[in-house]
Amino acid sequence: MNLLILTSIILSVILGVGRMVDLALFTDAETGLCVVGSVWLRYAALAVAILLAVAAGRAAKPEARKLCSPCKPSGVMAVLGAGFMAAPFVAKHRERYRELKRCPHKLEKSYKQK
Repeated sequence: MNLLILTSIILSVILGVGRMVDLALFTDAETGLCVVGSVWLRYAALAVAILLAVAAGRAAKPEARKLCSPCKPSGVMAVLGAGFMAAPFVAKHRERYRELKRCPHKLEKSYKQK
């Protein structure tokens, strides 16, 4: 693995652990505001991780063939993920459609309110 990519991953893990410690010990639980230290130090740590990730992406050689790989498990997971993302939306609107089908006068009232 590329050293720059490995460094980016390690730095991201360290940043995540540091953020968890920061939230647990140095942040007010009710307001979410910093209790200890400057907020700019937190932004600086995040900026370092983002810049390193961008540098790793720029340093990597572009290989378009790997992006077009015909991997069936990843396609199945992508379709399942899309289904799970769409399911709450469909369920919500299906229930509303059934309600409006039962009581069409509610639809007229909702348009009159606007």
